[in-house]
Amino acid sequence: MNETNELILKYISEDKSLQDMSKILNFSSRQIFQRVKYLKSLGYNLQEKYYSDGAIKYKLKRRLILPNN
Repeated sequence: MNETNELILKYISEDKSLQDMSKILNFSSRQIFQRVKYLKSLGYNLQEKYYSDGAIKYKLKRRLILPNN
């Protein structure tokens, strides 16, 4: 896993929103979303929560162990 993905997991654990991570990492919201999607494919159980102000936050429920194909 690369450094950016590790930072995204760190910011998720710090309860940062997608918009906050976008500003901190200087990536678009779409780029962050794509990286979160990739982390999900690695077995991270990330669930999004949408807020009325437009913010999107992720919660890490647990790390799933996926068999290697």
